[in-house]
Amino acid sequence: MVEDDETVRNVAVRILKSLGYQICVAEDGEEAVEKFEQECEKINLVLMDVVLPKARGPEAYEKMQAIKPEIPVIFVSGFDVKSEIANLNISANTPVEVLQKPFTKDALAQKLQLFLSD
Repeated sequence: MVEDDETVRNVAVRILKSLGYQICVAEDGEEAVEKFEQECEKINLVLMDVVLPKARGPEAYEKMQAIKPEIPVIFVSGFDVKSEIANLNISANTPVEVLQKPFTKDALAQKLQLFLSD
């Protein structure tokens, strides 16, 4: 979970924990890449804001994908970001979804189930 807004991050972490997920949290794109480098074998999905300090979400995700090529991502944003993520240099097999802020627990759960169903 990568989110620079503390309130949004705390709410998302509570939701994710209530859904039974283990979470690695970062506050900016640079920290996210560093944690991903250390923990990539344990990470099954990236949930990240698009607009982040130190490295924007798409930029950080491309670095993560260079480490683990088919890691799925859910970009979260309060803005229309389809054009921004359309330009990502990713393989056609890489799962990418967008979740609009504000989101509900159900909306987040539905997106997660696309990638993490048992």
